[in-house]
Amino acid sequence: MINFVVHVFSSMPLKKFLLFVFFLLFIQTPFQAQTIRCGTDASKLTEFLKLQPTRKILNRSGKLISNSTLDTLIIPVVVHILFNTPEQNISDEQVKSQIDVLNEDYKGINSTIAETPDVWKSLISDSKIRFCLASRTPGINPQNTTGIVRKYTSAISYQSYNDSIKFSVLGGSDAWQTSEYLNVWVCNLQDGVLGYATLPGGDSLNDGIVVHFKAFGRLENTLSRYNYGRTLTHETGHYFNLIHIWGDDNFSSPCSLDDYVSDTPLQSQATYCCPHFPNYDACQTNGNGIMFMNYMDYTDDKFMQFFTPGQIERMDAAINDYRSSLFASQGCIQPIAYSKDLLVEDILLPQANMADRCFQPVVRIRNVGTQQSNGFTIEYNLLSGNIKKWKVNNVFSAGSDTLITLPEIAGKEKNNILEVRIEESDSNVINNFASRSFYSEKGLEKGCDDDKPLIFPNPVTSNSFCVKSNFIVSQHLTIRVINILGEKISEQQSESNPGDVFNINLSNQANGIYLVQMIGEESGSRSAKVIYLPSTRVGAVSLPCQ
Repeated sequence: MINFVVHVFSSMPLKKFLLFVFFLLFIQTPFQAQTIRCGTDASKLTEFLKLQPTRKILNRSGKLISNSTLDTLIIPVVVHILFNTPEQNISDEQVKSQIDVLNEDYKGINSTIAETPDVWKSLISDSKIRFCLASRTPGINPQNTTGIVRKYTSAISYQSYNDSIKFSVLGGSDAWQTSEYLNVWVCNLQDGVLGYATLPGGDSLNDGIVVHFKAFGRLENTLSRYNYGRTLTHETGHYFNLIHIWGDDNFSSPCSLDDYVSDTPLQSQATYCCPHFPNYDACQTNGNGIMFMNYMDYTDDKFMQFFTPGQIERMDAAINDYRSSLFASQGCIQPIAYSKDLLVEDILLPQANMADRCFQPVVRIRNVGTQQSNGFTIEYNLLSGNIKKWKVNNVFSAGSDTLITLPEIAGKEKNNILEVRIEESDSNVINNFASRSFYSEKGLEKGCDDDKPLIFPNPVTSNSFCVKSNFIVSQHLTIRVINILGEKISEQQSESNPGDVFNINLSNQANGIYLVQMIGEESGSRSAKVIYLPSTRVGAVSLPCQ
């Protein structure tokens, strides 16, 4: 084979031979040949600045920014890996290497910083921004997590001009709460785009950064020119309101647009590949030249080395103005595991619109503690209504859930709120409560029968009748009978269980209508009317209750 190659070269005319060598030197993979360093929409960057002319931004017009924060901000990162092939499903180690890159770059201690020209070294600063892979999931029931979400997708690649990758319904992966997490999606981006980012102050549902899987991290499977992890460093700069160092003027009027930072020199256009210091352009024709080693230029990864103090101040202003909720995020802190921890996970009924205001609530309870649950009591009520209780004797293990259908309840208003809470000795009470707003077409009707004690028979044609308790917890119970004059004519007390039946004797009382009150020590008072007509049947006797 070697002899064949040598023979071909030796027999090739000199001109053709030189052309062939030139081709070998510059041949690239199809992806590398059409690489686009950054897909963040430059028009959106400049338009954002137009819409925010008075925000706290440092620029050459003398506008001030907010004071720098003294605290270090640690940002939890969740990495969504969308893969169609095994190659695209990058390793955990590769993801962790990217987080290491971010921390080194934003602290000003990266491996290539020694190559920064001496004239710029005094500008190298610590941004006091750090990153971690998220240790907990969002929500009131946080779980331990690696901060990495993996999802197979049937999509061969994703476009940079839409955000389908950020929504499960479109074949992507939904963002975690963007006010508390930096969401990063890793995938096979189309058209050679390495990455793109959203600006602060935009739509919270799609807030975050997208990076091509071949430009993410620094350990394996990356493009040779983009294997230091600097694509995410660059895009995170956009996430914090930095624009490209040349101001995105796109040759229309060189040196007329700026990056709104005072300590970066004007630059006419992006710098590609691997420049040498000093490097000049139409804006910088002598002296130190342009700052091509800045993270917000377009050079290859190894030539990107630092942010300036002015850029750090601008990022700090964006954090204070738009992303201050990141300071309160607990995403980097592992959640505490409680031994007893019941969660009201969902209220399935009522739905948003109900045809009838009398309904049986359905709730899902999950045991998120480390121990088995041997039962609990649910309290529930409608807005401004009496609290009801329901004892659940189910035994369910740690991690399992159960659906509970509660006894019927009714509201007095068309617009209402169902509140559900667990009455339990629980180590974590913050997740014991949930509520659901709903609308009922029949909100002004009378109460449901579930609010009344059950009396039978009614009308009463013997000397006595039966009353069944509709309370749902065991408690001390008082039953009173009151005549139309408001006088108490009968009272009995008893320790009762749900569903107990009591016999009420009205011997020697006149025919008429009486009010029966059932008063629970824990559940309050309920009442119902009874019609007493014993004289209508000769030889009436007391009725045994079963």
